Amino acid sequence: HVAYKGAGPALIDVIAGQVSTMFVSPLAAMPNIKAGKLTALAVTGTRSHNAGSGTITLNKADNDFGGAVSLTGGTTSITDVNALTLGTLSTGALTVTSGDALELGSGSAASLTASTGTSNGAITQTDALAVTGTSSLNAGTGNITLTDADNNFGGAVSLTGGTVTITDSNALTLGTLSTGALTVASGGALDLGGGSAISVNASTGTSNGAITQTDALMVIAATSLNAGTGNITLTNTDNDFGGTVSLTGGATSITNVNAHTLGALNTGA
Repeated sequence: HVAYKGAGPALIDVIAGQVSTMFVSPLAAMPNIKAGKLTALAVTGTRSHNAGSGTITLNKADNDFGGAVSLTGGTTSITDVNALTLGTLSTGALTVTSGDALELGSGSAASLTASTGTSNGAITQTDALAVTGTSSLNAGTGNITLTDADNNFGGAVSLTGGTVTITDSNALTLGTLSTGALTVASGGALDLGGGSAISVNASTGTSNGAITQTDALMVIAATSLNAGTGNITLTNTDNDFGGTVSLTGGATSITNVNAHTLGALNTGA
């Protein structure tokens, strides 16, 4: 223990390497943290950061936020060495890196890039998310569960994970996929994007939204698609459906580069 007459002299010695660690208010330390002169070690309780429309940058690799972190700002970046729980969000482009499980909280962002890195931590949410632009979620082999009925993803959503479940209250466009069992519920038209999944169970519910794709899909096991009376159009010539494909829809077109096994059918033309 070293005694100082105030935070200022203590900060000078920490920056100079004369003292390795100190406890200080975030307000006093933040300018030096942002300048890269100090590394934040831990925050044990809930935190709220409000920069108005300004940028929030909390991306030191050793950050450890023990409680929920609420964020209001423009372009926002946050990193946690361990599990991270976000609170209420109102941000521009949001980038989140977590060293373990990640809870995305609730609220809105202009775009979303979230990763649990090599930890394979699960990605979940507390309440509804509204993302105006694109979303990219990478849980490694961990599960992704974003099933709040009021979610609204305005742009393409790319997904990398184990068992993945996603819900959108409106139309949903998926981007690049690399998942285990994928379950998708859309409140409007559904674009399945492209990429790979172990299995796919996709529905547009009572909206009767059409189900389409942007690029080739490779599904190893069973596929179940329910568009109500909406059309299903999956005609990319490189599609590869390895298991049984069950279809409910209006006018339905499906292409498979290899052998094709259809399951239960309830379609139009």
